[in-house]
Amino acid sequence: MFAFVIYDETKQIVYCVRDRAGIKPFFYYWKEGLFLFASELKAFHQHPSFEKRINLDSVASFLQFGNVPTPHCIFQDCYKLSPGHYIEFNVQHSKLDIKKYWDVYDSYNKPKLKIEFEEAKKETETLLKSAADYRMIADVPGGFEGGYDGAC
Repeated sequence: MFAFVIYDETKQIVYCVRDRAGIKPFFYYWKEGLFLFASELKAFHQHPSFEKRINLDSVASFLQFGNVPTPHCIFQDCYKLSPGHYIEFNVQHSKLDIKKYWDVYDSYNKPKLKIEFEEAKKETETLLKSAADYRMIADVPGGFEGGYDGAC
């Protein structure tokens, strides 16, 4: 899970990237050449040129569905970067492009593995153990009791 921004000074391009599952939030505001980005909407309120105008379509979506679907946002000219996407912002030309780098459907549409059930069980156990071991690395000593979720 990640969201990060890199500025390429030579090309004068800002790259804004959001993780493929959309765990980390990434909001951006784009209006009349003003490009703001943050992990929380309240950060935009600090900028003097940010116009805090409610997007009525987003309010309607919230009332109907209980959330505001990505890429929309509660404010006008403000958006959520979709999971698995990145922004390429050209500073020199004040041009913003959104590009997709990952799609879950590509993974679903891969050919099925042709392995026996016992081999699949062993491989699943290996992958789960590897994932759990990776997440147990810490800067300080620790432990768990009862399971990885901390339940006893």
